[in-house]
Amino acid sequence: MSDLLLTEGAKRRAQRRGVSLDLLMAVLEHADIETPVGRGRVALRVSAKTLRRLRDDCAPALSERIQNIVLVVSDRFVVTVLHASRN
Repeated sequence: MSDLLLTEGAKRRAQRRGVSLDLLMAVLEHADIETPVGRGRVALRVSAKTLRRLRDDCAPALSERIQNIVLVVSDRFVVTVLHASRN
């Protein structure tokens, strides 16, 4: 999935929401949940199970920072970045 490109809108959203390029890449690398969100787009995020594994593998800071980040992708593009609802 690392061959995805960021749209200009996704870059702006990430910057506004305090999500660095490194965090985006980490989500892309570890994302294991894909949820269809309409118009052929999919929301990618990292599951709790994977986050626990990351914590156990000496990456607790990374797992904490990526736990609520969601990337919406369409075709080969990341179209937006958001923080998951806490509900």
